[in-house]
Amino acid sequence: MSWIQTFSGKDFSFAYPRIDDIDLVDIAHSLSMQCRFNGHVQRFYSIAEHSYWASIRAADLAAAKVRSGEINQKHGVAITITALFHDAAEAYVGDMVRPLKKLRGMELFSEIEDKIIGIIQQKYGFPVDPIARAIVKQADNEMLAIEQRDLMSPCTRTWEGMLPIPEPSFVEIECWSPEVAEARWLRTARALGIK
Repeated sequence: MSWIQTFSGKDFSFAYPRIDDIDLVDIAHSLSMQCRFNGHVQRFYSIAEHSYWASIRAADLAAAKVRSGEINQKHGVAITITALFHDAAEAYVGDMVRPLKKLRGMELFSEIEDKIIGIIQQKYGFPVDPIARAIVKQADNEMLAIEQRDLMSPCTRTWEGMLPIPEPSFVEIECWSPEVAEARWLRTARALGIK
């Protein structure tokens, strides 16, 4: 069996994912029900909430580039959408922690995840250009630092790829319930023009 049933009742194939099987409600619902860091947090914190905050930070970073003339306003909005959807494939494949993804032998998982995110990008039309990638990566890594500080037990080792937390910190993690996270993620997507 190489398919799953989604929240809305679709059958989603890993071998042959189709654009028509991607559903905004399925993404929002699944991301809101999955806990970051394989649940190794002090309170439940969903991928949907993480993606929401990453999109807020990416919007700030993109706005600075709009003000400097490096990108236009439309590109800035598209970058915000890219950040909101940066973990959207996890609605279908689940969340695999970064260090595990990097191990030898995990290439097939990454290929499947990349294929699904490509279909999601195609359906919702957000950019994969170098500027968008750099901004989303920065926002994601800054969120990682905030999440470690606010949600996890102290650790003596430094996490790979983590950036310093910008001051003042742009987010106050609230640990929304799945219902709140789903509603806010969906509302944000729709406010950005995603249907």
